[in-house]
Amino acid sequence: MSSQQTPTVGDRVGVPWGLDVLEGVVLRTYETGSGSRAVVSVDVPGANDEAESRTVTLRTTDLLPIGEGDKLEAPGSWVNEYQFAKAVQEALTRAVRRLAERADVETEPRLGSQRPDAIVKLGDHLVVVEVKTTAQTSAAVNQLASYLRQARNHNPGASVGGMLVLQSEPQAHVARELRDLGMTAVSWNTPRDDSKLAAALTRLLEAA
Repeated sequence: MSSQQTPTVGDRVGVPWGLDVLEGVVLRTYETGSGSRAVVSVDVPGANDEAESRTVTLRTTDLLPIGEGDKLEAPGSWVNEYQFAKAVQEALTRAVRRLAERADVETEPRLGSQRPDAIVKLGDHLVVVEVKTTAQTSAAVNQLASYLRQARNHNPGASVGGMLVLQSEPQAHVARELRDLGMTAVSWNTPRDDSKLAAALTRLLEAA
């Protein structure tokens, strides 16, 4: 939520929960030196699909607004995200063929215990790629930044860049955080968008 959409007690909000977003109710809000926080009650699927009530505290910017009558996707919608990630991996394989120099795409990379969706390699230049259907909170930025730190630790002589691939444009604050960290976001939906992936890869590989 933006500063103009700070939630109030009783508001229904979307709460990021793993790869899902669950519905919660704001119990209270308060200010800290690093921004607003909200205490939210959220029903989490438990054993036998019975909901278990949990209370969590999150930055208000990480909560998603829910309008009157709106409904969130059912838990488990991450399956669509998995399918989207596979499609983007295939698109990256096509996109690197458009680059001026030959690059390789690793679609099941490991960085210690972490597993980004792909890594594009060109000589001693790397681009770590994370795929999400949407990026409404800072979680995706933090995850990609963590991958970049691991990539640098495992490849001390390499130049490393980061790219977040989404189905839709990221929230403004997410795009700003990516830019501030020297990373980029690309929206991709069909093979017609492969050129956008190639252009972003070219910029990152040249800047890395």
